[in-house]
Amino acid sequence: MVEAGKELVSHDPAKAKAMLDAAGYALDGDVRKAPDGTPLEFELVMPSGWSDWVQAGQIIAQNLKEIGVRVKLRRRRGHGLVRRHLQGHVPALARQHQHQPDAL
Repeated sequence: MVEAGKELVSHDPAKAKAMLDAAGYALDGDVRKAPDGTPLEFELVMPSGWSDWVQAGQIIAQNLKEIGVRVKLRRRRGHGLVRRHLQGHVPALARQHQHQPDAL
């Protein structure tokens, strides 16, 4: 972890596991399950062709695997990806927001 961002983000798998246990998401083998027995898993979509996004997705998936959450990584072309996400067809999308400052 970069020291400059240490106060912004922490990586504490033990604390995350305890919080999930307390919320009723028990570990069953290598995956956590919701109180109704549904596995805690999701698909993370990222734009293909961007190695930094792919690497970030791999890190996210590995970190979540440590606490029993399954993540399937999927790469897709960027064209129309955000639109499909906003329409609800892509539930978890790694993306960047750009905001323009207000004109004076």
